[in-house]
This record gives sequence, C-alpha cells and structure tokens, in this order.
Amino acid sequence: MVWSYVQERGRPLLKCVYIPVPFRFMIHMFAKRFEKATLVQGIGRHSFREVEEMGRKCLLSLSTLLGQNPFMMGDKATELDCSVFGMLAQVMWCSPNSAYLRMLESDYRNLYDYCIRMKEKFYPDWDKCLDKRRQ
Repeated sequence: MVWSYVQERGRPLLKCVYIPVPFRFMIHMFAKRFEKATLVQGIGRHSFREVEEMGRKCLLSLSTLLGQNPFMMGDKATELDCSVFGMLAQVMWCSPNSAYLRMLESDYRNLYDYCIRMKEKFYPDWDKCLDKRRQ
C-alpha cells in the first residue's frame, strides 16, 4: 500500500485494473484514504527506504521457506500457497517498475518462478480473465 498509494498515488492501479475514465478521478481520493490508513496502522510512519527494507526481509523469509520446492510446504500446494500467491501476485502483476518486482526478478528468482508456476497451474485462463478489451 505504501508504494502503490503513497509513493505512486494509485497510478499502478490504472495499469493492472480497468477503470472507466469517469471514475479515474476517484483514485486520488482513495490514495489519500490509504495514506491515512498506513499512518494509523503504523507502516506509514516509516520512511520509504525503511518500508522497502521491511519488504526485502519479508521476501527473503518467503524465499528461504520455499527454497527449491515447487510449493511452500513441498510437492503439493496448500492453503499457505494460496495466501502467499495472493500477496506476491500483487507485486508480480500490479506493481510495474516497483523495487519489489525488481527484487523478485533478480534477488528472489525462486519466488518469481513460483508465481509463474502457481498462475499456470491454478489459473490457466488468467490472461483471458484479465483481458481489458473483453470487459
């Protein structure tokens, strides 16, 4: 939330979700609300650099847990994989040019490959479902 709605003021949302033009002005309003929420929650009280470092540590932990396994707990996907994939999918497909995506692409390649594997196994129609022209 800090990167998407505070640093980038909600612009990444326009790149991953179709929002009709008349409603795009509302993104700025939501960004302000999310910024306030990050302050109340506490993460917004840290510098962008500190938040990025927290994210790096989280990705390192997940990467270490995954190791060379196809899924978090071994050879079969579990509920944990559903949760992890849900969070990482936001980074992979809704955070263009973010430091977190660059981390996945370079430092935590096993997590990057994991996301591709999860997407292909459980969401074979992913691209069709997200095709903006069909909506």
